[in-house]
Amino acid sequence: MVDCLKCGREALIDFKTGLNDPDKLLSSWQGRNCCQWWGIYCDNRTRVVVSVNLHNPHENSGMSGEIRSSLTKLKSLRNLDLSSNSFMGIPIAEFFHSLKKLQYLNLENSDLGGKIPSILGNISSLLNLGLSRNELNGTLPFNLENLSKLSTLDVSSNHLTGSLPSIIGQLSELSVLDVSFNHLYGIVSESHFSKLTKLETLRFSSSSLILKVGSNWIPPFQVQVLEMSSCHVGPPFPAWLQTQNELGFLDLSNASISGLIPNWFWDISSDITWLNFSFNQLRGPIPYPLRLSPIPYPLRLSFPESIDWSSNLFEGPLPLPNPGIKALSLSNNQFSGPIPESIDKLGENFTFLSLASNQLTGEIPPSIGELQGLKIIDLSKNNLSGSIPSSIGRCYQLNVLDLQTNNLSGVIPESLGQLLFLETLYLSNNMISGEIPLSLQNLLSLETLDLGSNKMTGYIPSWIGRDLKFLRILSLRSNAFTGEIPTTLADLKHLQVLDLAEILLDGEFPANLGNPQGRIPFVGHLTTFEASCFADNPNLCGAPLDVECPGDNSTNAGTKEKVSSRSCNDDNKWFYLAIGLGFATNILVPSLILATKKSWSDAYFGFAEKVADRLTPWACKTRWIDYCGHARDQHPMANSACDEEVAARWDCLLFIVEGRSCMESVRCRIGLDKGERGGQELGVIEKELEGI
Repeated sequence: MVDCLKCGREALIDFKTGLNDPDKLLSSWQGRNCCQWWGIYCDNRTRVVVSVNLHNPHENSGMSGEIRSSLTKLKSLRNLDLSSNSFMGIPIAEFFHSLKKLQYLNLENSDLGGKIPSILGNISSLLNLGLSRNELNGTLPFNLENLSKLSTLDVSSNHLTGSLPSIIGQLSELSVLDVSFNHLYGIVSESHFSKLTKLETLRFSSSSLILKVGSNWIPPFQVQVLEMSSCHVGPPFPAWLQTQNELGFLDLSNASISGLIPNWFWDISSDITWLNFSFNQLRGPIPYPLRLSPIPYPLRLSFPESIDWSSNLFEGPLPLPNPGIKALSLSNNQFSGPIPESIDKLGENFTFLSLASNQLTGEIPPSIGELQGLKIIDLSKNNLSGSIPSSIGRCYQLNVLDLQTNNLSGVIPESLGQLLFLETLYLSNNMISGEIPLSLQNLLSLETLDLGSNKMTGYIPSWIGRDLKFLRILSLRSNAFTGEIPTTLADLKHLQVLDLAEILLDGEFPANLGNPQGRIPFVGHLTTFEASCFADNPNLCGAPLDVECPGDNSTNAGTKEKVSSRSCNDDNKWFYLAIGLGFATNILVPSLILATKKSWSDAYFGFAEKVADRLTPWACKTRWIDYCGHARDQHPMANSACDEEVAARWDCLLFIVEGRSCMESVRCRIGLDKGERGGQELGVIEKELEGI
């Protein structure tokens, strides 16, 4: 048994005194032999401490406190890992440069703040520097020339600004360079890569970097992973990609690329397992079938096969990839013609299908029901006709089914009641007839049910309120339902939006439905209603009522704007208008819409769409980063370790950029981090909501 030296033991004990350790991870740090302590490794011959690995293995915040300089007494330290802890914004210790033999420094996800000390550039022995997912700001140090042995440089997911130092191009041993998810800008030229012959992973995503290289440039590297999402790579398709023969992961989304994809690309694409060209101006037809290779080692542990070519100008018949693909998004293009009958050949491992916002025609092929691994089907905003195939009921793992805004007819098949994991069902803006099938009462996980703007008849079933306990959004507007509003809808405790506009219902509005509370958003259309419209709601306050809200200045209480008022008895255009006001992240949002005046309802939903379109791509991506850590990829299936979270949040973690339904997307606000960016975004939303 190796026994540690006294000087090493004393240095570690002093280091421990500066830490807060709520999980007692350092409970073994007692006794004489520090080589047996948790996270401590010693050299078998010299007994000196060579590694301190205090990576937090739990999901909580881990250790906090002070990183004490007593670590500098560990003169032979080669590995220091303090990742996934919570040091509450303290800066990176400058004394790290005194650790002359340090090879691995991992401070990822440790809530560190401040600037990256330039003095870290003096640790010439360093092989791996991991500073990702912190709160670091300032610029990247320009004195990196001494890090000649550096193999991995990861500063992703911080708040770094400024340009990328060209000195990085001199780090000839670099194999991983990740500066993604920062605020970097400026030109990246050939000099930034001049000696990077060993580069295998290059991540520039979510920055404003501009790649400016010659048309005949031949990179010195052969990368396996290339991410330049949101960088300026185009307008022409990057010709230098033709030299990359080992690509497995390629993300050039939102990269300002336009025009046709050159023919040579289809020759190298068969080796790519992850391909994202979304949000560009690429056009033309796509070869059929698309080819993706089986996942090579070691990439098979990092990501499954995926194609995302959404939001471009592609046209022609719908291309389908070879079997083995798991996710396909071709939405927001100009593809036309029918969905191929051979879609079932995609296989049982196929989980994500989005063909929304194209010009597809014909019927939904019944063979789609053979894709029993599907979790998401989005065929919305096309010109599909015919009935909903009952075979979809065999997609037992389905979480989201979106068929809205087509020309579908017939009745809702009873088989949809077999989709026990379904959370979101959109069938609005079609020509569907018949009654709401009884089998839908089996969808106990359903959170969104939108059947609006169809030709459905019959009563609104009472079992909706009794059995669908998790409903947040219920829209039955613009149908031919009759009868009364079921009183059981009041049992939907999670309900946020109820839209029954343009339905000729009988009876009175149930008194037990909704519990309006909070300040009335007395702006816009609401200023046309008198105080009597809000009577019998004791929990409402503010104008036009003479009821002061908590925190109001008494001199301003009940202040009313001079507007043309509308009596609550006006019945020329209004059947019912009942607005419940509830708090969501301290902002008031309408939660109940029963207006027959369509413009008000549309205005609200249109606003929510605008908010969601801006908010969700960042919010959901941030949530995904938070859950999946190192899988900083922009797709819900980026890391197989996150499958459980994916299953719970599929409706939120989509290729959100497709103009998803407004309210389902807004739900993602719940997952916003409480960081600076999240606060700023919510602040903007609060101001806009005040103007509804």
